Amino acid sequence: ADAVRVLLDAGANPNVRQSAGWTPLHAAAMNGDLTSVELLLAAGADPTATNEEGRSVIDLANESGDDATADRIGSAIQAAP
Repeated sequence: ADAVRVLLDAGANPNVRQSAGWTPLHAAAMNGDLTSVELLLAAGADPTATNEEGRSVIDLANESGDDATADRIGSAIQAAP
């Protein structure tokens, strides 16, 4: 989470995608990293993003086994326009 905070403070795009379409929020969700998820969402990360395989952020959060992370992403999806 510290690295995420430093990058966001330096102006990093929270929705940047790597070659397979993964966003930082995908990685944080997969790792059950609630602190990073919170930071990324506060910076404008898209909770509805899917990667090139069609895997969504909430899919990865659910697979992580971290209920708090999955719940937070679920709430962000419900609040998304």
